[in-house]
Formats: sequence, structure tokens, C-alpha cells
Amino acid sequence: MKKTILLIFLLNCGIGISQNEFPSGQKNETFSSYDENWEFFELGKPIEVRILMHLPSTGLCGTLAFASVSIVQTKDKKTFRILDLCNTTEILENKIVKIVPTKKPEFSVMLPSRTFINPETGKVEQYELDKYTLKTTYVHIEE
Repeated sequence: MKKTILLIFLLNCGIGISQNEFPSGQKNETFSSYDENWEFFELGKPIEVRILMHLPSTGLCGTLAFASVSIVQTKDKKTFRILDLCNTTEILENKIVKIVPTKKPEFSVMLPSRTFINPETGKVEQYELDKYTLKTTYVHIEE
């Protein structure tokens, strides 16, 4: 019985590890904290923005905290990243939404993977908008 449980445990570990490997042999980065280059700021008041890119949270909040990641643009063409805790909603590109400022939490937040396998190179790459957008703030998205 103990050997069976140990075998099941080892198989589950192997499956979990293999899911992060790609045909090119590269491993997918996991994003359990913020990118070191992000520049956090606090939004002063609620504003309307246009969604340029949106990745919903990979889970609801509970024991762990999750957030969606969106790149948005204001009416005066300023672009920045917004993080919205526990937001699993799909939001279409170019949709206008109202964002309400919230405080940056003092705990770790899990973010959706912001990478993809480039079909031309076979390499794991970061989305261009995400790569060059450094200004970041926490908000609540109201639709």
C-alpha cells in the first residue's frame, strides 16, 4: 500500500514537471511575483481606459491571491499595466472600461503566464506590449 501511494506521488510530480517543458527543451517561466523592472504607481482617481491586452486571472482568490494582467491606454494615449485581484473575466481588446484605484497588496500575488511559444522560432517569448510597458498599478475593473 505504501509503495502504491509513493508511486502515485512520484508520477504526479513527474507529470507536473513535464507540463512546464516545451518541444524546444526550454522551460516555461512561472510568474508568482512581479517583474523586477515594473514601476508601481498609485492611480489618483477612477478613469476610463481602453483595453489593449487582457489576461484573466488563472484562479479565484482563496488561500492564494491571483490577479488579471491588462495593458491599457488612456484617452491622452498614456499606456500602463493594471493588475486586478481575483478577476477571471474575459475582456475583449479595445473595450472601454472604468478602472478604480486600489492599494498594492502586501502579500504575494499569482499572475497569469505572459509568454507564448513563437511559432517562427519555437522559443518561449514575452508579449511585446508586456515587455515594454513598465508603469504598473493595482485597480478594480468595472465593466
